[in-house]
Amino acid sequence: MTTPRLTAADTPPNTEPSAPTCAQQSQERAEPLAATAPHAPAWLLIEHPGPWGPDPCTGDRLTSTLAALRHHTHGTGLRLALIRRPDRHRTPCPAPAVYLAHTHPDHNRLYCLPLTNLAHLLTIDPNDLATTDCGLGTPQTSPLFLVCTHGRHDRCCAIHGRPLTQALARTHPDDTWETTHLGGHRFAPTLLILPDGYLYGRLSAQAATATAQAASQGDVPLEGCRGRTTWQRPGQAADLAIRALTGYRPADALTVEAITATRTDHWTVTVRNQNGHAWRVDVTQHHDDEPRPTSCTGTPQTTTRMSAQSVQPILDHVG
Repeated sequence: MTTPRLTAADTPPNTEPSAPTCAQQSQERAEPLAATAPHAPAWLLIEHPGPWGPDPCTGDRLTSTLAALRHHTHGTGLRLALIRRPDRHRTPCPAPAVYLAHTHPDHNRLYCLPLTNLAHLLTIDPNDLATTDCGLGTPQTSPLFLVCTHGRHDRCCAIHGRPLTQALARTHPDDTWETTHLGGHRFAPTLLILPDGYLYGRLSAQAATATAQAASQGDVPLEGCRGRTTWQRPGQAADLAIRALTGYRPADALTVEAITATRTDHWTVTVRNQNGHAWRVDVTQHHDDEPRPTSCTGTPQTTTRMSAQSVQPILDHVG
């Protein structure tokens, strides 16, 4: 597939296209994908055609209402993202699409909010938005497939993300969206599936299509999986470790019940399945020896990796 030509509205200024991207460098050093997803138990998605600036919630390109929404929901676990259709030449809707997704296995839901005035969301308790549909939503039965194409944040997202959205739009035209920054552009292309909340990186077009098909059946493929945004990073590592060990694929088969710090860079995580079986997972955080590029334009940073060191069944919970 030919990589589409990027316009000035899609890529950061003063960036040399021939320079190695942060995604290429991350892949060359085989940086692990597991447990690199951001922590966001809930997502508020608002259609906005762009162009998107480096920070889409500041500047004159975004309305004051959207900036106020980010401030309104800060600290609740609800993350705001802007979305747009891959085909920007579609006939615009009379009102922007608004989705609210809750990713926790106990209340894993996706709602479409039929709003004509986004400012109404500012009148709702932000903690309610993060946990319920506030009586506003229409439940959705199909998942959404969100690919970061936020080139003004990092060129990797546009270069690698656009071909992925085009591939997914061919098989899932009504459920595929471009989105603003999801976190970890060095793992581009990044694909978020909602309402399950599983985030993927470095997927080929073929792998992304297969992942979307599996997610439509409620399953979680492990190839390229970065973790579930429901959980903090130690919980993501434990969830993926149990899935790899047991072969569990249903998205809501496992719940992270507790994350306990035992000492610096070490955690004990309790994971339970729907039948009451539970495991104790020891997770360790490792620090890279030297700073690495985490973006195409930023200063190199010391990155960390999470890994599950051991998995033990908790026999008292076995029914």
